[in-house]
Amino acid sequence: MRLSELLGQNLTEDALEAGLDKSVEILGMTADSRHVLPGYMFAALPGSMVDGAKYIGDAVKNGARLILAGPEVDFPNGKLPDGVETLLRDDNPRRQLALLAQRFFKFAPAKIFAVTGTNGKTSVATFVDQILVHAGMSSASIGTLGVKAGDYQLPLEHTTPEPVMLHAILRDLYALGVENLAMEVSSHALSQFRVDGVRVNVAGFTNLSRDHLDYHENEHVYLDAKARLFSEVLMPDGVAVINRMGAKSDFIEQAAVKAKRSIFTLDSENADLTLSNVMPHADGLNFTLTYQGESVDVRTHIAGVFQAENIALAVAMCLAGGLPFKKLSKGLGALAAPAGRMDKVVSSSKDVACYVDYAHTPDALANALKALRPHCEGRLICVFGCGGDRDRGKRAEMGQIASRYADSVIITDDNPRSEDAALIRQEILKACPEASEVGDRREAINVALDLAKSKDIILVAGKGHEPGQIIGDQTFSFSDHE
Repeated sequence: MRLSELLGQNLTEDALEAGLDKSVEILGMTADSRHVLPGYMFAALPGSMVDGAKYIGDAVKNGARLILAGPEVDFPNGKLPDGVETLLRDDNPRRQLALLAQRFFKFAPAKIFAVTGTNGKTSVATFVDQILVHAGMSSASIGTLGVKAGDYQLPLEHTTPEPVMLHAILRDLYALGVENLAMEVSSHALSQFRVDGVRVNVAGFTNLSRDHLDYHENEHVYLDAKARLFSEVLMPDGVAVINRMGAKSDFIEQAAVKAKRSIFTLDSENADLTLSNVMPHADGLNFTLTYQGESVDVRTHIAGVFQAENIALAVAMCLAGGLPFKKLSKGLGALAAPAGRMDKVVSSSKDVACYVDYAHTPDALANALKALRPHCEGRLICVFGCGGDRDRGKRAEMGQIASRYADSVIITDDNPRSEDAALIRQEILKACPEASEVGDRREAINVALDLAKSKDIILVAGKGHEPGQIIGDQTFSFSDHE
């Protein structure tokens, strides 16, 4: 792409430095100097650990012709390195990178459904994707489980990829003929401007509770990050879909209203879409959805009362996206929970039901345990731990929740990362001293299986779909399912 086309008319000459040859071809872009190839743009982004400006020299050696940097970046004698055609300065280089990535890759699915919130993002995005497919439409999903478009799958390191990768994926999905996309948007992605430039048509909000306070300064900063999806990223003619049953939904709705976005609401009453009569049964859930006076009774094989809200929010998002209620409702009974979200595994030797769930926040753990209680004729056994190098404040809170809602608790390791795993377990055990401690996660699950009797239920929480366990700086093959 020519430099003039990439930069666009909205970028003024005073933002540029060095002799500008607008005919120069920019062949790619990256924020990692190691991935720079001749003709690339290098984005020297500020970071909490490392400043990308330190690697401008390496990027230039590898052939960078355009440098994107913040206003504070200086060069020796005020002169750009040889070979660099242009330096583009921007007060917010992260956001500018996202906008340039969108311009560079150009193409994306025609309609994009984005969902954010503390809990439920993966389920909602998966359900939106499934609803669209059941309705005969081409669809894909992006999130914690990777990129999925029919038989096409791509694992991801982050729930929401960095902007260059994200827009490359959007282009590839477009090339595959995908017309609709359901994507998860994390608070990290919003605070780092990764999704700016994505043309979001429908944005959904699940709920907000404690999470990521190792990254965000406090809950207010965390909430403000989530609100950006509705006040800044969502297209001006887009629709904000608010689950009013979710915590902090009033703040998100006000942000969307202030930004003059259209609002579509979900609640138990007095909303555009209402959810009622939620009842667990032996194999899943029954509930009723009502839209514009028309009601549909839904029977699913998905466990967890909280999943009724997630399915309802997915339905609301599809309605806001223009899908007729009658058309989408036909496939609701066939919906399947995403991997690692209340996955049921029945013990072969005993009449014991085992569930694997990704619950790794206090609210999610409470919801999972409370959801399983109506199905439990015996004891409810919970196996969980907390991740290292993450919010330490939630450890005791999760211990209290497990003690309150489970009959028996086994504290084990999650992903300890660089922390001492034993110390993490001790921080949890302080809040539930009656729990057992089994550090090895595989052994902890086996202890729970040995402990369980007929009609008991085991919940293994925290890792869900993850195929590995992070100890130190290594990832070891491990699956809760196996």
